[in-house]
Amino acid sequence: MRSRRGKQLSVRSSLACVALSLAALAGLGPAATGVSARDGPGAHAAVAPAHIEIELKSWIPQPRVVDPEIPLANTPALATPPATALTGRRAICRVPAHLSEPAYLAYLARTRISSNFNGNDHDGFAGPFKVDMPLRFDFVGEGSITDFRVAAGRHVATTHRLIGQRSGEHRYHCQQLATAPDTVGRTGTGAHGIFFTGRYAVSQPETPAAKLAPIQASVNGVMNADGKITLTVTHTEFPSSGVQISINGRVLYTDIFNDASCLSDQAVLGPGGAALLLRGLTTTATTTVQMPAFNITQPAPTPSPLC
Repeated sequence: MRSRRGKQLSVRSSLACVALSLAALAGLGPAATGVSARDGPGAHAAVAPAHIEIELKSWIPQPRVVDPEIPLANTPALATPPATALTGRRAICRVPAHLSEPAYLAYLARTRISSNFNGNDHDGFAGPFKVDMPLRFDFVGEGSITDFRVAAGRHVATTHRLIGQRSGEHRYHCQQLATAPDTVGRTGTGAHGIFFTGRYAVSQPETPAAKLAPIQASVNGVMNADGKITLTVTHTEFPSSGVQISINGRVLYTDIFNDASCLSDQAVLGPGGAALLLRGLTTTATTTVQMPAFNITQPAPTPSPLC
């Protein structure tokens, strides 16, 4: 049984802000940042580009969550959608071949279906994700961002529908898989001068309920000439979301600003879980975190307002 954090969060709407110094975090010295200064009064520093990655990620800490189309266990197969949004077919593992229409309906009448969607089953930042947005750029120390981009790779995870079927004395288990379109960074993402933005809104799982309430996050950032990064992050109350900042390939800061691991495995299942997740996916939540320059710390995870 995984441990759950139960700390309550009273702030429902606030600013997620991280301030850090490149020089301090990259090694507290000129050699770490590529700065070399000439001796003498009025000497100017020559700054080598610092390679920055700001990774914004969302994941489900529970092992599975409710299927909003089939929230009840042992639902009669005839009461399930004949063509689900995930795969375009009924959520069922096995139907005997060559059945007539009356025989097929009779088979469904005595069949019961249980269905859930897979989670990621981890609390910390490292590990599998539902949506991942790694923003990368170079910074030369003069308040100028160059080569801003969303790093190539897989940004949207495949959804697994986990089906249990009971037909008379027979038991079957199977999965249906589908992947939502990768829209990460397609709109509202870019950089101008010292400002940069990134956002995503992805339906996971890809069902009608999730289409109305996708997993969303956005970040507005400022890269100051002195090397400080300020991030303003907006996100939903579910699932867990966090950010990790790396400079020249070295991870320097990790913040889980919305920690949904406080919710028990049972809390995200059944009709109650469907109502909870709908609320979590339609309500914006943020956490206030400040990290002064020259103070290298990893803040404790901030519980989701759903906790």
